[in-house]
Amino acid sequence: MSNIKSYSEFMNAVEAYYCSYENAFKKEIVFTYVRKNFSMDQLDNLFAVLRQKYPSQYKTPPDEHIFHSLSNGSPEAKAEQAWADMARYNSGHSVLCADPVAQEAVKSMGGWDEFCEYRAKDNHWCHNDFVERYANLQASARNAEPEVLKGFTEKYYRKEIRPENVKLIGNQERGKMLLERAIQNVIGYECGMKQLKDVLKIPQEVTE
Repeated sequence: MSNIKSYSEFMNAVEAYYCSYENAFKKEIVFTYVRKNFSMDQLDNLFAVLRQKYPSQYKTPPDEHIFHSLSNGSPEAKAEQAWADMARYNSGHSVLCADPVAQEAVKSMGGWDEFCEYRAKDNHWCHNDFVERYANLQASARNAEPEVLKGFTEKYYRKEIRPENVKLIGNQERGKMLLERAIQNVIGYECGMKQLKDVLKIPQEVTE
């Protein structure tokens, strides 16, 4: 990741990757548009999406219309943001994604532990795979029920998931609400399974 820390650094990175803008006036228009529509913490992700969607062989720096097409409404931009949000966590934690599409993309890759292992072994291919899955799941996964994605310990040693130990990925306020619902879903599921086992239990006298 390029670790862009300012709008000026972003514009310099754009010109270094493509070429210089034809004049200062054109560059100022683009600079103003980016500053108005994207926060500084989005610049790294924006640059990553730009390179993916607008190849450098054009040798033409992107204008404001290109940046408009790369707004946060695009699946690729959302996927890049989700990828960045997950970067600080590993399989040592169980997590909950505030973004349901990110949750389902990770599940489609085997789960949180498998995703983290894949990312550690080959960050580049894992990143591309995640972005592609995210885009493909955009429509079908947006209403997915929240779920705690288990870390290594909870998954393989069947440790109880404690809400206070779950890391929230993405919007923290939304994550807190979804975590409560996810835990209630688990409790409801476990109660339902217990009731089903009680109903299906064979009386001891029948087996004697």
